[in-house]
Amino acid sequence: MTPADPPTAGHRVRRVLRRPARLSGSGLLALLLCVLSVAVAMPAGAAPVTVTARDGFSRIVSGGWGTADQGGAWTVLTPSRFAATGGMGTIALTTDGRTQQAHLPQTGTSNDVTITLAASRTPTGGGLFVSVSGRRIADVGQYQAKVRWLADGTVAVSLVRLDTRWAETVLVREATVPGVRGVTGQQVKVRVQVTGTSPTAVRAKVWQATAAEPAAWTAGATDNTARWQVTGGVGLHAYLSRSSVPLTVRVDDVAASLTSDGTVAPPPPPPPPLPRGRRDPARSSRRRR
Repeated sequence: MTPADPPTAGHRVRRVLRRPARLSGSGLLALLLCVLSVAVAMPAGAAPVTVTARDGFSRIVSGGWGTADQGGAWTVLTPSRFAATGGMGTIALTTDGRTQQAHLPQTGTSNDVTITLAASRTPTGGGLFVSVSGRRIADVGQYQAKVRWLADGTVAVSLVRLDTRWAETVLVREATVPGVRGVTGQQVKVRVQVTGTSPTAVRAKVWQATAAEPAAWTAGATDNTARWQVTGGVGLHAYLSRSSVPLTVRVDDVAASLTSDGTVAPPPPPPPPLPRGRRDPARSSRRRR
């Protein structure tokens, strides 16, 4: 009788019943751990984690900005150019062509930062540039709103992706912000949002500090350049044109929220338990040696 032949009356069919393998106590525990690890791995990611940063600079510090009211210590490029006094942070700029930098330690993939800025005097020549970073990635670069104070008192903004070689990729070209003035001491508010990855959405709004925040965003763009699709921090850069008179940038009312999605890779499940009476091949091979 071939395997395909049905049984006939002249043939006796022998049924072989196999008893299911029993698991030892340790085997049951390993199986339970395996099930639990799969259950833990089921969610797509952990709950988002949001941290906040705030600074009203209500302290007196020279040679830096010290520690923010909330969010950790500021890191600055040239400490002697930075100070906190009179309820504001200051950055002294000359025409040496150096960009002064300050940033906070927290990071996230969806960041929202608002800051109040002013110049101690109206710049001349090519003007004053203050870039507010919504995602700063160490050794890579940042997404930023680049705000420019011009010699005629107007204020303009552009959106830029900057790398560590100071090469800029313009996401939104510079445009004057209607109704906003940046002459001596006039405060300007800047809000920057950098959210998501692949692509990242970047947008900014600029308005006079004495007015209500506008509902509409001044500029917006998306970008999916690979190395920028990760978590990053917030901060600012300040640069003064070599053709301008020296001045001081005044910074106040820094408020930021940084959210990371919290996604983590689940741990691999433990190997399935061996049936009772079966030996671990790895152990057997070690014994044979």
